[in-house]
Amino acid sequence: MLTSVSPPGEHKLNFIPAMIGPFLEVTLVPQPDLRNVMIPIFHDMMDWEQRRSGNFKQVEAKLIDKLDSLMSEGKGDETYRELFNSILLKKIERETWRESGISLIATVTRLMERLLDYRDCMKLGEVDGKKIGCTVSLLNFYKTELNKEEMYIRYIHKLYDLHLKAQNYTEASYTLLLYDELLEWSDRPLREFLNYPMQSEWQRKEYLHLTIVQNFDRGK
Repeated sequence: MLTSVSPPGEHKLNFIPAMIGPFLEVTLVPQPDLRNVMIPIFHDMMDWEQRRSGNFKQVEAKLIDKLDSLMSEGKGDETYRELFNSILLKKIERETWRESGISLIATVTRLMERLLDYRDCMKLGEVDGKKIGCTVSLLNFYKTELNKEEMYIRYIHKLYDLHLKAQNYTEASYTLLLYDELLEWSDRPLREFLNYPMQSEWQRKEYLHLTIVQNFDRGK
C-alpha cells in the first residue's frame, strides 16, 4: 500500500503541494493501521523537498494551513498528535536534515495541541475564561511562532466575536485594535476577507476605528 500511494520519482516535487491536504485528511481517519502506513509518507515528502530545495517550506505551509481547517471540522485527536510526533521523529533519526526536521515536527505537533484544546473549549456552553484563553493561545501561536498573519487575523476576529457575545465591549475594542495595528493609512487595495469587502487599506482602517469607538462607548 505504501508503494502505491508514495509520490512518483522525479514528479514528487510537483506532487507535494497538491497532495499534502488529501494525505493529511486520510491520516486523520481514526484507524491505527491506516495512520501507521500513511504518516511516514510525510517523511518522504520532507526528504524530497529537502533534497531539491534545501528546506521543506512547502510541506510546512500546507500542513499548517490544512490542519487548522480539518481539525476545526472535528477531524483528528490526541492519539493522532502523539502518533504523528513519534512516527516521524523515528523516521528522520538518520537524516542529515534531522535537526530542521525535529523543529518542523515539534512546531506542527504544538499546533495540533492548541487546535485540539481550542476545539474542546468551543464545545463549552457559555463564553468563559477558558474559551477566551484557548483562543488567545492559538492566535499568539500563529503570530509569534508561525508568523501566519492571515490566521492570526482570523483568530483575532474569533476572539472579538467571543467578547461581543459575552458583552465585553471594552475587551472587544482592544481585541480589534490588534488588527488595526497591522494596517496603514495607504491606498493599497485589500481583497475581500472575512466580513470585509474589497476596499483600500485606509478604508478598512477607518471602518475599524469607527467600530472600536462604538464598542468603547457601549462598554462605558
